[in-house]
Amino acid sequence: MSQSAQDRKEKVGRIATYSGAVVGFISFIIFGAVPGLLYGGYMGLIMSGIIQGTTDPTWVTRIITGGGMLLGVVASFSLFMVVGASLGLIIALVGLKIFGGATAGTYAESHPSK
Repeated sequence: MSQSAQDRKEKVGRIATYSGAVVGFISFIIFGAVPGLLYGGYMGLIMSGIIQGTTDPTWVTRIITGGGMLLGVVASFSLFMVVGASLGLIIALVGLKIFGGATAGTYAESHPSK
């Protein structure tokens, strides 16, 4: 593979990864933020009950629940970003393999106008 083809493949892969990450972020905002908060808060309440033996509304319980909510959101965010970036890269690489990297620019170069 020539150097320019390798550079082009790397550029397409980078753009596709970033585009997939943007789609993953938007999907996280729409589908992942609220469930991350809810399940994380539930996990925090369960952990508080295990640690303290009660889930009375004390400041320790609230801190543990808030930490669980933060952990749930971070885990959900990480999942959506990694899956989005990975899918973007996979789709781009499959597209390059199927279509051979043909674009309007390469078509114009191979078919000059008269």
